[in-house]
Amino acid sequence: MKYFNSIILLFTIAICSSCSKNEQDNLVETINANPFDSISISMELPSGINIYDNKLFITDLFSSDSLIIVYDLLKNQIVSSFGKKGEGPEEFLHISNIDFFTNKDGNCNISLFDPVKQRMVTYNIAEHNYNFANISKSEVAFKNIGNRLHECYNTAFGFLGTGFIEEKKYLTCSDSLTDIEYQGLYRPKPNKSIPESTHIIANYGKTIVSKNKDMFIEIIYNTPVISLYRIENDKIRKSWEYLIKEQDYEVIDGSIKNKTPMGYLSASFGDNQIYALYSGEYDSQDEIASYGKEIHIFNYNGELKKKVIIDIPAFQLDVDEKSETLYILSHLPEPIIRKYNL
Repeated sequence: MKYFNSIILLFTIAICSSCSKNEQDNLVETINANPFDSISISMELPSGINIYDNKLFITDLFSSDSLIIVYDLLKNQIVSSFGKKGEGPEEFLHISNIDFFTNKDGNCNISLFDPVKQRMVTYNIAEHNYNFANISKSEVAFKNIGNRLHECYNTAFGFLGTGFIEEKKYLTCSDSLTDIEYQGLYRPKPNKSIPESTHIIANYGKTIVSKNKDMFIEIIYNTPVISLYRIENDKIRKSWEYLIKEQDYEVIDGSIKNKTPMGYLSASFGDNQIYALYSGEYDSQDEIASYGKEIHIFNYNGELKKKVIIDIPAFQLDVDEKSETLYILSHLPEPIIRKYNL
């Protein structure tokens, strides 16, 4: 992806089930958003949205001040911002993922991972009602673990990370950053002569961890495939994958030229199903990001149950099942967050 590949660092376990593309065409539904179903706030070039506690957390990496905007979905207004941009000890150069979790004391926390600084900062959001200026925070540095991480998430056993990892795709480690283990496989190389470092970059995508930290979704931008992994103690196990077409690319003048359409761009866990934004479009150098208008809805067994077509191209989504609302983020024609009633 163009815009996202430019801001991230240069950095599959047996298949339990797979499905063919023909099986997608069972249920198709088109939904439209009314003009008033947009969140109108000032944004530079937002790159992500996450819903938690009736709040919409908007990552805006091109903001000149705070990189995270907190928008209250009930009050319909911005209530806070945090993640100050800069090189200082409590500032961020980049944020690749947001992570929400409850610690052993029952406190609600939010973590931000900075892949440039290789550190995770965790805020206790149970304090001071989202006034981040007064919220206590803690920090974990990942500079000395021998790998360059792009994403990092909290789990019951410690941390789960992806990034520039040669051994296998995922790194798991304890809270003390010891007992490091490598798990999960990259897609098969389309050509055995491709350097390992190039193939790792071709497998970049997004990891989405469930609320209960017992499973996660894996998507690869350059490959039309989505996978579900189960987390069992400190082990990860692939439960299923939905493969439309295997990864296929060539390297021209050091750059990856994709031969397949762009795959899934974003995904979200529901209580009983998974929502995934699918592109299906070929890469275009004229766009700042890759977009899609198809929402694929899977059950937890990996069966595609429905395809929902939205009216504008998007590159990020999240779903609030309590209000039966789908939120999408688009840059076309200007940065906008739209709401759809599911």
